[in-house]
Amino acid sequence: MGFMAAGGTYVTDEMLDEWSDAAERGELPGTPGPLIPGPPTASAMFRACADLLSLDANQRSKIETIAYTKHIPEAQVVRELIDAA
Repeated sequence: MGFMAAGGTYVTDEMLDEWSDAAERGELPGTPGPLIPGPPTASAMFRACADLLSLDANQRSKIETIAYTKHIPEAQVVRELIDAA
């Protein structure tokens, strides 16, 4: 799976593994982006709300897949599902 980073970039587990391996070798690939102060991202808030809602891994996976396919945050998927009900 993965998650939507600030700025709309989708980060996969494979990307995280590559970055982790590089960091363990003492490498810092790419160019660091700016720090973005402020409240947590929509994805972070969704994960916290998913815990409160007691969504299981399968339900979270479905929401993440829809978000990835539509290129929108997970929270927007939940809002659209609620609006459609």
